Amino acid sequence: MKTSEIVSLPNKWSLTMKKYGISARMVAKTAGVNLPHFYNVLRGRSSPTLEYVQKVDVVLTQIIDERENINLDG
Repeated sequence: MKTSEIVSLPNKWSLTMKKYGISARMVAKTAGVNLPHFYNVLRGRSSPTLEYVQKVDVVLTQIIDERENINLDG
C-alpha cells in the first residue's frame, strides 16, 4: 500500500461510515482502537499505521457486509 493511499483512507472511511450510518464509536470499539485517536485520524490530525489501517478496514468491511446481507424475507 502506497503512502498516498494510506493518507486518503480516512476520507474514504468517513464517507463510507456516513453512507452506512456507522458511528466512529462502533468502529473504534470493534477494532480495539482509541476513540479520540480514531477521530484525529478521521480529521487528518494523526496518521494511521499499517496495522491500524488493517484493523479499521476489517471492521468496516464486516459491518458493511452484515448490513448488505440482511435478509428481509423473514
